[in-house]
Amino acid sequence: MTYTLAIEHFKGPLEKLLELVEAQTLNINQINLAAVTSGFLDYITTLEEVDAPNEVLADFLVIASKLILIKSKLLIPSLELEVDEEESLEQLEIQLTLYKKIKGAKEHIQEGWFAMPAMRSRELMMSKEIYFYPPQITTEHFLKAFARVEMEINKFRPVEISNIKVINLKEKIEEMLMRITEQPMNLRTLSQQQSKEDTITLFLAILHLIRDELVWVEQTEQFGDIIVAKKPPVQ
Repeated sequence: MTYTLAIEHFKGPLEKLLELVEAQTLNINQINLAAVTSGFLDYITTLEEVDAPNEVLADFLVIASKLILIKSKLLIPSLELEVDEEESLEQLEIQLTLYKKIKGAKEHIQEGWFAMPAMRSRELMMSKEIYFYPPQITTEHFLKAFARVEMEINKFRPVEISNIKVINLKEKIEEMLMRITEQPMNLRTLSQQQSKEDTITLFLAILHLIRDELVWVEQTEQFGDIIVAKKPPVQ
């Protein structure tokens, strides 16, 4: 899959995610969002290669972390999420659905705007000042209105990320290969006594190994254990 990238005008994470979903004519739900996770991560790699601004990468990484969590939840049913994490995943669906509607409305307005002939009219009553006094407005009303505006602005301020645990994906891939060298193992055993972050990174490592055709996986029944085995070397 190829990606178009304009250095001066990066696509936003929701725009890129919607593009990936629509390219496969999928509905917006968690199962289909999981299906485009790899494509979204590949796009982030292209952003890093062209030295995209940190704030752009940060926006993409926030969405990427939610996609990885969605995919992990679908493939590892035993993985329990916090209430706020579940709400965050549901919110991503809502945001993407709303963005799709807004994008469609924008395109419709643009088509109508450029299709309509230009019109001009005389300026009406420019010499007369018109005043409108809302009834029963007090200083308290203004204070409450400003407070609501400030709350909305705070939602869009950059998120400060601190105390991040860094997990090396390459090391996790090597660890994974060593653990399954002797015999196949199930994913439940591999993820035992590991933190949630380590479990998700382990799952990412398996995806990379599958892509590189170094391992094979098997699940004999729905929600059953996933068996991971190392592929024999090609003779």
